[in-house]
Amino acid sequence: MIESLVSAVIALFTGGAILTSRTHARITEMEKRVDAFELRVAEDYLSKKDFSGILQRLERSMEKMDEKLDRLISSRS
Repeated sequence: MIESLVSAVIALFTGGAILTSRTHARITEMEKRVDAFELRVAEDYLSKKDFSGILQRLERSMEKMDEKLDRLISSRS
């Protein structure tokens, strides 16, 4: 009787350890996937600050082109 009880307890502990190990392995794999996703997002997307700087440069270029076109049109008139 006691042998079967000891065997059952050992089986329960072993089963619990296996389930815990598999759960931790899945959590670790999920953490790796989330980290990879965060890295891709950081590499592929602009921050608001960077985008603002790009827009300001674009606006300056457009203003210069407008001024040149205005001078060209006024010189032809």
